Parts: sequence; C-alpha cells; structure tokens
Amino acid sequence: MGTGSTDVIIGAYKFGFIPATEDWGYFANIQYQATVKPTDVPVTIATLNAQNGVGSSYRPGNAANLNLGVNYQGFEKLVPTLQLNMLNKKVDSGTAADTLSTGGVLAYITPGALYNVTDTTQLYVNVQLPIYQNVNGFQLVPSFVASVGMRVHF
Repeated sequence: MGTGSTDVIIGAYKFGFIPATEDWGYFANIQYQATVKPTDVPVTIATLNAQNGVGSSYRPGNAANLNLGVNYQGFEKLVPTLQLNMLNKKVDSGTAADTLSTGGVLAYITPGALYNVTDTTQLYVNVQLPIYQNVNGFQLVPSFVASVGMRVHF
C-alpha cells in the first residue's frame, strides 16, 4: 500500500566491462526519490484526538539509493555477482508521521548469481546481508533478504 503522495524519481544506470579484462563486468545505479505533493490524511478518531479536529498530513522522507556491483561472465551459463547496496532515507514528516521512528541509513553486501537458461531467459538468486544499519527509533530491519526470480527479455 502506497502513501498516496506524488513523487519524482530520477536515476541513472551504467553497465560495462572492466578495462583490460574480457570477463569482468560492472554496474552502477543511483536513484533519488522526492515527494513533491504530500498526502492529506482523512480525519479519524486518532487524528481528532491528536489535532483537536484539524486534518492531518503525511510526507514520506526523501530517499537516495546507490548500488554498485561486479559480475564474472567467463562461465558458459553461470554469472556470479557481488553488489554493494546502500539506502539513505530521510525522516517522514507531517502531523500523521511517526517522525521518531522513520528514516535511516542501510548498507548491504549482496552475493548472487544469474543462470542463463536461454538467450532470453535468466534465473537469478541474491542474498542481501546487512553490513551497516542505523535507523531512527524503533524499526524492524531484516537480518537478511533473499530474492529468487526469473527474467524474460522480449
């Protein structure tokens, strides 16, 4: 479920091969997400109590993502990968926001692999392992994140 806000997301992606190598690739992705129109939250019993009858607002904190990775393409079908994933999210704001328990900085090291089933189909698996977690207040943070999936190129 989204926040209902209108956001601008801008990013850049670069993929290439490491110079002087034939089989080592790299990639980098940077993305910034900023709320340009926050949500007006309907008045509820909770907001009536908190705001004496005045409506509430909510604005998600802006977020910056940086992902860097390398992969080895020297095998026929298997492509091992290693990534560094970082997220810096600012504190949410507004009268309906939990300003004490939002936002933070997270960093993960992510080993994984792609398997080329055909020229157009790949299977992948990644495991994000936290190397740095500094969040505000009381937030749940994962001890690891596992992803398995399939990509099909048309």
